[in-house]
Amino acid sequence: MAKQERSPTDRNASGLDQVKEQFSAYLAAQGKRMMESATGKLTDLAQGLENTAGGGGGDLLDVGKRVLGGENPVKAFVSEKAGTMKDKVVDSVKSAFGVAAESPEASR
Repeated sequence: MAKQERSPTDRNASGLDQVKEQFSAYLAAQGKRMMESATGKLTDLAQGLENTAGGGGGDLLDVGKRVLGGENPVKAFVSEKAGTMKDKVVDSVKSAFGVAAESPEASR
């Protein structure tokens, strides 16, 4: 029996089909990776908002004021969180070295 050869157009179609399949799989994987990344970032943001609201809501109120003043919401949130973290670090260092934190009433 003679071996049947494919025409050049059949080989190209088969190769093109393989490229299409591989490209589709690549796009699907990239789409999934992007969705997972976005989901992670939204989760982090939601947890940050929850932590801010759990601390009395003062930070969240300050963020709202800054946003209403025309500041970028992300920048306002990050600035408020950085200020809060700085205060916590300063308090931790003071307590580690035995320096009493000044209360507002003590400074009067």
